[in-house]
Amino acid sequence: MNATHSGFILAAYLICIGVVGGLTLAIWLDHRRLKRALAPLEGQRGSERT
Repeated sequence: MNATHSGFILAAYLICIGVVGGLTLAIWLDHRRLKRALAPLEGQRGSERT
């Protein structure tokens, strides 16, 4: 590995880890929000079953 490019490679890995971590956090937070929003509808589910 060329030592002059090691900073760029490290920065690229850190940016990728940050982006993937941010997306994972956003999905997890959205999942929690949707579960809370759908919780009141859970009781109505049984009336629609056949």
